Amino acid sequence: MSKAEIWNVIILFTQAAILIGQLILSRKINQQTISREKGYFIIQKSNIPTIKGEEVRFLDQFNLNDGIGIGFYCIKADVILRSTSYSVNGVTYEIGQPVDGFFTEDNRFNKLKVLLNLKESDLQKDYLDIEFIFKLRNTVGYEYTQTVDVRFSKIEDSSWHYISRYNMFFDK
Repeated sequence: MSKAEIWNVIILFTQAAILIGQLILSRKINQQTISREKGYFIIQKSNIPTIKGEEVRFLDQFNLNDGIGIGFYCIKADVILRSTSYSVNGVTYEIGQPVDGFFTEDNRFNKLKVLLNLKESDLQKDYLDIEFIFKLRNTVGYEYTQTVDVRFSKIEDSSWHYISRYNMFFDK
C-alpha cells in the first residue's frame, strides 16, 4: 500500500467518525424537540360560579356534589387527547371523551370538562384522593401520559371541597 492510499483510508475513517457524531447529535436534537412540545392540562381555579371580582375568595374551592364537573385547561402546546380516566380512592372510572380530541392554547378550544361520578358515601368523607390520567400525543406524534393527583378536603360546615394537595407528573 502506498503512502497516498494509507492517507485516503485515514481520511475515510475520519469522515465516517464525523458522520456518526453528526447522526448522534441530530438524533439528540430531534428527541429534545419532540419532548419539548409537550402540552398538558392544568386544573381550573374553581368550579363555583362567582361574581366578577370575587373569584379570589373561592380560589381552589370546588363543588363536587352535582354535575358541574372539574375543568382542565390545555397549556404550553397543542395536544391531542387519546383517552381520559380518573380514580377516586383507588376505584377507576373510564370517561367517554372522544378519542383524538384536539385541544389548543387558544382560549376558545382549550377547556376539558371531566364529569365526576361520585357516590354519596364518597362525599361524606373528610377528603377524596382523585387521580386524573390523560393519555396525550403532541402534534409531532410523541405519546405520553399526564397524571394529576389531587386531594380534595372537605370544607368545615360546607358541602364544598378545597384542594389540599396537587401533584402532576408525566410518563412516556
